[in-house]
Amino acid sequence: MNFFWTCLHRVLIFNSLIVFLCCFTSLNAQEFSSESLFEMSFDSLRKIEDSLGYESPYIPEVLKVHTKKAKYFNDTLELFEAYWINALINEFENEGKTYVDSMILLSEKLKDKQYLAIAHYTKGGLLYRLDRPQEAIDEAIRSYELAALANYHLGIFKSLTLIAALKSQHGEEDEAIYMDIQALNYLKNHKDQIEEYDVHHLLMLDNISRTYVHNKKLDTAAYYTNSGIELASKLEDKHSLHRFKRLQGQINYYNNNLVKARDTLYKYIISAQGISKADSYYYLGMIEGKFGFNDNKRKYFKSIDSILAVEGLPIIDNVKEIYQFLLKDAHHNNDKLEGIYLNRLFHYDSLIESTNKKIKNITLTKFELPLRELENKNNFDKIERKNKALTILYIVVGFILAVLLFFISRYIKVKILLKRLMNEDIEPISEVNNIVDAKNINIDKEVIERTLLKLDDWEDKKGFLDKNIDQSSLAKELDTNSTYLSRIINTYKKQSFSSYIKDLRVTYAINYVKKNPAIVQTKSMIQLAESFGFSSLDVFNRAFKFKVGLTPAVFFKQIKKSNL
Repeated sequence: MNFFWTCLHRVLIFNSLIVFLCCFTSLNAQEFSSESLFEMSFDSLRKIEDSLGYESPYIPEVLKVHTKKAKYFNDTLELFEAYWINALINEFENEGKTYVDSMILLSEKLKDKQYLAIAHYTKGGLLYRLDRPQEAIDEAIRSYELAALANYHLGIFKSLTLIAALKSQHGEEDEAIYMDIQALNYLKNHKDQIEEYDVHHLLMLDNISRTYVHNKKLDTAAYYTNSGIELASKLEDKHSLHRFKRLQGQINYYNNNLVKARDTLYKYIISAQGISKADSYYYLGMIEGKFGFNDNKRKYFKSIDSILAVEGLPIIDNVKEIYQFLLKDAHHNNDKLEGIYLNRLFHYDSLIESTNKKIKNITLTKFELPLRELENKNNFDKIERKNKALTILYIVVGFILAVLLFFISRYIKVKILLKRLMNEDIEPISEVNNIVDAKNINIDKEVIERTLLKLDDWEDKKGFLDKNIDQSSLAKELDTNSTYLSRIINTYKKQSFSSYIKDLRVTYAINYVKKNPAIVQTKSMIQLAESFGFSSLDVFNRAFKFKVGLTPAVFFKQIKKSNL
């Protein structure tokens, strides 16, 4: 079954090159007949398919003959391969699904778990590319189970990476990292049994680097990215090298090395396509925004919108932030695209919420337990050759201790945080009280003092509880402009405008609830969030946890308990 994983990497030897050149010339002249192709060996047909490439207009005719010949000679392996290539080159909603389902039926007829694993993995990969994650993960899980039963190492590795990619894309980053590490270790442990190990190792490094970047675990991300750069250079894989370099640019961005990040992304974006290019545009746009060039940021984000529209509006990292900016910017500039951006934002809100729920439900019920069972079975087989009973005991005891330590440490941490919250007044983030920095932000000292006094008065009047307040409207209320207000808040409040507002709201919420504990008995979580100025429960949860390290649900539960 090496053909499935190595089909795209075959090298045409001299004799097959002669055959191909003859065929290609005849095909171009529209003189090469199906009968002539039928007379060729399967090996020659496969070499022609590889040499033509799957984008060639002539490939369907060769595959048609390949399929016909396989059926004529009742060669199920060749028929399986013909179905597989057809599944890859045809639209899934049309003929592609038929071919991949034919692969599954053929594998079931053969009663070959390895073939069946390949078929389900192929279907899962195609569904993943179509952004149908709940169906894709079903197929990936099935592929994993079959590959494990068949002891098919490459299939196990591939299925793990697909599931990890789906988890990472839909908010389960910690589990994605765990699975990526499992997949990488599995790959290394079975290096001798997996053909083209370096190629798969390179792809794995790419996956795991992206997951760590997405989780802002920058030191680890840099380690795997540098490993990827080293391996891509060794393999002389220019395309992969550029991907890792762009990841390096993202890491520099999060480390606030903005100029270096911008230069790296500019240099290597030339080889990016589709979603990968949109990803780079996001970071370039954010860098431009941080430098104060919002016009450039707008151009980059609009380019992302164009790419996503062409790709069918798939979920990508930071997509909500992109459309929130475009919507706010369009509203500010009376842009006619405001309605489109609002619809895009609604689309992604709904898509992300529904998909995350489905993915989490599917993985918990259909994958986590089978994964553990199969891992335990593999561990059992290894232990049996040594000292089965003792090793299992160590594993169980170690696992129980780890779980206990985790929950104990978490319990202690929560108790400490709750004690602080209940016994201390919570203050907003401290501000800078002197005006020494005035010349550094190019604003008159009197303007700064006047604005800060008005801002203090606005805080005292609880203006931040207004859900509709934004930087522009507050600037008008304070008789200044949005740019001055932004600079003053950044300098003297040591936060962005958005963080400043959320910090005030959370601080007020904590102190108010402590003084008025009965409110948590009469209002729901969303009602409480809205009463403190938050437009959504999700934003309230994240802002609350960022400030105090606990979710509001835990805090309100303690308030209820203390008020009994």
